[in-house]
Amino acid sequence: MSMHAARMWMMAGALAGAAGTAIAQNLFVVTGTGTSVPTVNVGGSSLIDLIDDAVNTQGQFAQFQAVDSTFALNYGGVADAIVVTKNAGNTQATIQLLGQPTRTFTGVNQADLENQIENYLKKEGSNDLTEFFKQVNQRSVIGVSDGNPNATTARMAQFTFDKFGFFADQFKAYSLRPGEAAPAPEPTQGSDGGTSERIAMEESQQSGVGGLVRSKAGLQFSLAASGSTFDVGNFSGESATIASSLDLNFSERVGLSLGSFMAYNSVEDADVFHGAFTLGVPIRILLPDGTSRDGWTWQLTPHATAGGSASEDIGAGGLVYGFGATSYLAWHINERWTLAMSNQFSNYQGEKLKFDEYEIDPGVDQSMLKNGLRATYRFSEQWYAYAGAAYTNFLDDAAIESWITGTAGVGYSTRAGTGVQLGVVVENGDDYEALGGRLGVSLAF
Repeated sequence: MSMHAARMWMMAGALAGAAGTAIAQNLFVVTGTGTSVPTVNVGGSSLIDLIDDAVNTQGQFAQFQAVDSTFALNYGGVADAIVVTKNAGNTQATIQLLGQPTRTFTGVNQADLENQIENYLKKEGSNDLTEFFKQVNQRSVIGVSDGNPNATTARMAQFTFDKFGFFADQFKAYSLRPGEAAPAPEPTQGSDGGTSERIAMEESQQSGVGGLVRSKAGLQFSLAASGSTFDVGNFSGESATIASSLDLNFSERVGLSLGSFMAYNSVEDADVFHGAFTLGVPIRILLPDGTSRDGWTWQLTPHATAGGSASEDIGAGGLVYGFGATSYLAWHINERWTLAMSNQFSNYQGEKLKFDEYEIDPGVDQSMLKNGLRATYRFSEQWYAYAGAAYTNFLDDAAIESWITGTAGVGYSTRAGTGVQLGVVVENGDDYEALGGRLGVSLAF
């Protein structure tokens, strides 16, 4: 087949993002069968390379050069996710995407056949591809956009949950600073025998003058880095994330947060890239009384997130946007102990990405719940330790429906909001486990 024909078949395979049972830890396996030739199984970690060899009948597929052939692509635990047939003269072909009807193409010559397939991939087949991606996300443990802990939707949800929920205490609504010394009240002798003087002194102390004064925290910049190794299905990989945010408090009650993250993960030898931006409006419904940490904090944050992912090796990705809300409720038992509960609901949708007349839709239509509990103990005014766990649940169909994240660590923070935090993170779910660490730094201005 010509190189242009190869590109068409490669596009079909790349858009598929599909595959099946791994052979010797290979993400992708192409099974080629043909008339009067032996069956061939070829595995690898680059979908495009495998499709290129298959449709050009080169390398281990050379025996299919001039025979009627069938190529079945398997990926990530999904068998026969895409099946392509062609005749020996390259004038007739069929394409069957996972869960979709078989599409048949017949041309008067090879060039005509190529044009029909190209038009299908660019236009008529866009709905088929969207539904196909949705099936892949629901069945493959290494889906790029959705359906597992390393997918784009899971990473977007984790970012907002950490930011506005689980680690919300890193981002201050107010700061406590020393106040100026109060002038001693003039001694008076009244009919109450000194009671007026005592009340005046108590009011002076309660106002914070000469002690701690609470004021708006203002501007805060934060940076966090995390990394992990994981096993998912029959595959292993590594992941790294860098996240940043800029927080501005208009008052103690209302603020504005702009955040972003960039993430990379590899599965076997396949590379995947993720990124997103988030806008949140933290609303503090409850704050501790006075100038101490004792009391209750309740923060509710509506947020919007837009991002996406891409993987040339897996041949999948696309744009994703989402909306949600995160609740952070903390009981400051005393100066030492704090118990906090975080809850988040979010919904994510895929958005079509157009390039070179093609349209790619990741097929995302997902809602998620995240619920967590955390305890913090302060050794001193600045030093503390924390431990907690969170449960993540995909509400719509997913390859890995839920998992638990446990974390523990130590930190240093000032009352103004500048600090550093270091912790270890462990995750466990059905056919999934990960071990990693997290480092966070906050600077208050």
